[in-house]
Amino acid sequence: MYVEAALWSLIVLLLGVHAGLVSAGLLMFSCALFVLYSYNFLAPGRRKEGRMKAFWWGNFLTVFLGYLSLWLVGFSVAGVEFTSPSGWAWIALGAAFSLSDYAVFLNECALDDEDEIFVLPNTLPAMLGKRGVSRLALGVWALAALCCAALWRADELQGHRSGLIGLSLVVGAAGMLDAAFVFAPPVRSRGRGRRLRERAIDAYFSVARLVLMALVIYRNGHGNA
Repeated sequence: MYVEAALWSLIVLLLGVHAGLVSAGLLMFSCALFVLYSYNFLAPGRRKEGRMKAFWWGNFLTVFLGYLSLWLVGFSVAGVEFTSPSGWAWIALGAAFSLSDYAVFLNECALDDEDEIFVLPNTLPAMLGKRGVSRLALGVWALAALCCAALWRADELQGHRSGLIGLSLVVGAAGMLDAAFVFAPPVRSRGRGRRLRERAIDAYFSVARLVLMALVIYRNGHGNA
């Protein structure tokens, strides 16, 4: 734990020196959210009961804002100025991808519905069940897809086609996975079916990052595309 804390402190320090306080602040904000998700250090007497994952709204705020902050850190390091006329488009780009990721993450949370009914009754899996959460996830994905479609028409991003293609591919893959969860037969919280779904979700997150990384490398080698 101390080694991880030291590494994160070093990263924040380097960002503050080389990319400005905005990047460092966003990274610290994201780290704080993900810690609060499992351990509420702001409420010493209710560290477990008050963690963000115990509430449906806490789950959303942590994942959406945490991922969005990381996207904005990356954009900031790349030289994007959010106060510029094109700043809104980059924020919307990060929001679209964060919503898409949140939709997939909802399906992962839904696998624990049988346990959360008794342990975490204020979460979406406990309130809606697997099928209800999967349907909600597909709706969240549809919102991300609409945002993605709108960004294709944004003049501020016309010089970044490779990024939009990558976003579209990843959001499309997330939509197919979310749809599969809606129409697939239900599975128990423990068993082979659950393990297969967990592997599918892990594969999505891994491949999505690799695809975007490949596009970033391609863009750096060929200029704006």
